[in-house]
Amino acid sequence: MPDQLNLDLGGPIDRMPAFGERLYFAAVPDPPKAEMIKQLGDRFVAANRLSGRVCDAERLHISLCGVAERRRLPKDLVDGARWAAEAISQAPFEIIFNSIMSFEDLARRTPMPPKHPLVLPTEHIGLSSLNAQLGLQLARRTRLRIAIGIRPHMTLLRSETFLAPQKIEPIHLIVRDFVLVRTWRKESFYQLEGRWPLHA
Repeated sequence: MPDQLNLDLGGPIDRMPAFGERLYFAAVPDPPKAEMIKQLGDRFVAANRLSGRVCDAERLHISLCGVAERRRLPKDLVDGARWAAEAISQAPFEIIFNSIMSFEDLARRTPMPPKHPLVLPTEHIGLSSLNAQLGLQLARRTRLRIAIGIRPHMTLLRSETFLAPQKIEPIHLIVRDFVLVRTWRKESFYQLEGRWPLHA
């Protein structure tokens, strides 16, 4: 069974989310690597005088598969996502971040200023395999229609400045497990609903 962790930063859930909840699968760096990546982001932000603040180290992640957005996530949907995760077969693998760049702010609502994601892009067949397997298993376990296909990256922050790709010193990260994350839209609530080790 999954290792269920309660890492919400605001203590016990004692109220309803104001703007709805999101549920998604992600790969996360181990704490030392996450802190190193955050410090790299802090230095880059300062050197380039960017607006915005780098994500806290414990929230840095690579999204693998979106599950659902709801006003309130039903228990059977979360349980179905956990069962889908149990069916995944994938050996651990190494990914490399060797550049930093901005993505377009596709959610921009004029006349508000843009908030371009500043990201570390990466590629690996292991990430694509996890995305495809999770999408397939979620369809079986929850009857949700999950879009297959991802553009793997780790978001550091959102800024009004758009930056072209720049090379960085390579960062090596071994993906040994993946997690199920519940967040509240437009709020700081963040909770891990499970963690599953990778195995062939």
